Amino acid sequence: MQGSMDPVELEILWTRVTAMVDEAATALVRTAFSSIIRDANDYACALFDADYNLFAQSTFGGPGFIGSLPVTMRKMGEAYPPQALNPGDVLITNDPWICTGHLNDIAIVTPILHRSRVVAYAACCAHQADIGGRIAVAETREVFEEGLFIPILKLMERGEPNATAFQFIRANVRVPDYVVGDLRAQVAANDVMRRRLLDLMREHGMADIQALSRSILDRTEAAVRASIRRFREGTHRGEVSIDTFDDQPITIATAVTLKDGEVHVDYTGSTPQIAKGVNVCLNYTASYTTFAVKCAVSPLLPNNEGVLRAIKVSAPEGSILNARFPAAVNARGAVGQFLPEIIFGTLASLMPQRVMAGSGGAPVWAQRYSGRARNGRRFMLTCVARGGFGARPTSDGVSTLAFPSNTNAAPVEVIEGDAPIVFEKKELRRDSAGPGKYRGGFGQHVVIRVRDDALPDGGHLTASAKGGRFHYSVPGVLGGHGAPKGAIIANGERFEVSGRQVILGPGSRMELLLPGGGGYGDPLERDLDLVRDDLRSGLVSPEQALSAYGVVTDASGVHIDVAATERTRAQRKAAQTPSAANPA
Repeated sequence: MQGSMDPVELEILWTRVTAMVDEAATALVRTAFSSIIRDANDYACALFDADYNLFAQSTFGGPGFIGSLPVTMRKMGEAYPPQALNPGDVLITNDPWICTGHLNDIAIVTPILHRSRVVAYAACCAHQADIGGRIAVAETREVFEEGLFIPILKLMERGEPNATAFQFIRANVRVPDYVVGDLRAQVAANDVMRRRLLDLMREHGMADIQALSRSILDRTEAAVRASIRRFREGTHRGEVSIDTFDDQPITIATAVTLKDGEVHVDYTGSTPQIAKGVNVCLNYTASYTTFAVKCAVSPLLPNNEGVLRAIKVSAPEGSILNARFPAAVNARGAVGQFLPEIIFGTLASLMPQRVMAGSGGAPVWAQRYSGRARNGRRFMLTCVARGGFGARPTSDGVSTLAFPSNTNAAPVEVIEGDAPIVFEKKELRRDSAGPGKYRGGFGQHVVIRVRDDALPDGGHLTASAKGGRFHYSVPGVLGGHGAPKGAIIANGERFEVSGRQVILGPGSRMELLLPGGGGYGDPLERDLDLVRDDLRSGLVSPEQALSAYGVVTDASGVHIDVAATERTRAQRKAAQTPSAANPA
């Protein structure tokens, strides 16, 4: 297959390729042991060409994998070049500085050989139920506390498992059957991609996929650059404080430059790395930055190397967004997942119809429960809760929808079956959405109790709780208001920082108050019918309707006094508008 490709044939081949990675993802989900993969979708499957270019990524792959998997692939290529690989070889690593930024994400790579030559690579990276060490907390001070560090090595060689590697892994994790089962599911997912790609090559008489890859990547790159060129060139700067650790706020400084069909995001001026597990490796920073820029300039294009060529990311080494080894990085999402809303805020005046307000699900709210049940079974469970989605230029945010992480919340019944806990409450949180012309989605109020009869006498479980927005509210955009702060309360004690580890005994409770999304546009411009709907649902109180939207209700708190509302709104708008004699 030489030269430029026929567009019809290219579309057929590309559709086959995208089907391969999604079939592999389905195989992974159907064979995985742990709910973090099976239900929460914390994984990505991807194909790379022979030059280590990201070619195609599964539809439900998380944003944290976009910019990190290419780094993983190239580092694996350096350690094991094509001549060192054989059919049946499988590579593994979880090095945070070349994978997705923390030890729980393990990358599995399978070389695809055709006629004794490596023609592509199948890769699968997934979050493991456990990796040893302390349980997913931000209290660690070095990566050595955070679990088993796996260098690049062969997990399988010529189709035979590396027994020593499997023994080391099993000996270092709390739920070895789950972890090893998930690793084998990843190997199986890669094999789906391998077999399907070789079938495609045989059907179309292809010696390799380089021409196909080149056509796809070049077209993607050209489309991204064309989209970037539609916006005015220049540098846009921002600086925000996102959360507080050791009484010191974390500050992220951004400079987003658009020039010659390229976007460069520079984080110079951000907080230096700290002795807490919230530091971010540059590959994870690049992933969430690339995701945000792509959402703003060209959201419908596939995630591949063509996108990465047009988006550059830099951060000073030793900063919180480019931490040096051996920094603690376990809870890197507590910082890294703020990046999309920071970039959207920086670009809001340049492209107001392409950005959204902040979301209450950033950073992801994840609780991990570990212990031994009364029947002797060891459990390790990750439970994800979701805040409200930020408001958009033309519509309200969606309630309890994760962003920017796209992890799902596992069904309550699954969680209660895997660990000795009970959900006493899981409901939308009143007044949790940021007001605006379009309001944010609502957050949740969740109460979880440890079952009285499920632990051994005198037993307990260990829990870690990650969340955010304890010190700074979810921001609105372009006049929209922020959403209320979040809170985690365990046994009556309110957390001041994300990622604490606590001991819970029988009957103990953990309460999660997740914020909603920020608002978009002036709340005084919100349609009265939309306010009326929220009042009737009980999700917006009469007090918030008056204070945020200028809406006056009657004694029932539901029916709107239209005349009084119009007067109130007019007075507030007049107060907002600078006078001609004394402009602001």
